[in-house]
Amino acid sequence: PAVPPPRPVGAHAMAAQAGPMDAELLMELLEEVIELAVESEVHADATSFEAFVEEHLPPEHLAALTGHFGASLEDLWEDRFGRADEGGGDSDDDMGPAPWDHRTTCELCEREMPLTRHHLIPRETHARMRKRYGKTTEELCLCAQICRQCHNSVHRFWSNKELAERLYTVELLLEEPQMQRWCRFASKLPARSKRCGQGAVRR
Repeated sequence: PAVPPPRPVGAHAMAAQAGPMDAELLMELLEEVIELAVESEVHADATSFEAFVEEHLPPEHLAALTGHFGASLEDLWEDRFGRADEGGGDSDDDMGPAPWDHRTTCELCEREMPLTRHHLIPRETHARMRKRYGKTTEELCLCAQICRQCHNSVHRFWSNKELAERLYTVELLLEEPQMQRWCRFASKLPARSKRCGQGAVRR
């Protein structure tokens, strides 16, 4: 079907009066655009969805979404319309919580979500961290249980070297302003309580 032209969105006027964009208001505006994308049947693939949101979300709010809050339109599509066990990731990516960990809440955004294991010291840095900094096997194996979107965001914001040398605990990650802004936004996104299957590992 033909894609309708951009139309005024209800929350837009509210945002104009509210001054600096906050996460709750931005989420309300984004939800209206997502509903319009579903109505227009352009949500079947990430590319069409991203193009639609970029066209229909006012530029200042798109900038706040991807810049200030550090969100990814591809991650938003994957979370809403993709499969929970597919999508982004990296070599530091294990699907599902550790078998001994019964946590169901993301340690960063605190949503009830399917979880992934984030190696706090990324695996590709292990040899260097062991040789240069004397890290023990126990330290190198420490993981955080975080949702897919937070996991993708961590690796989007920082290199593995930065994570290994400077941001190697959940507490240190949460002290970062970029992570705080992301978590403030992510906490407004829909939660899903279904856990990823244990034992499924992404290489």
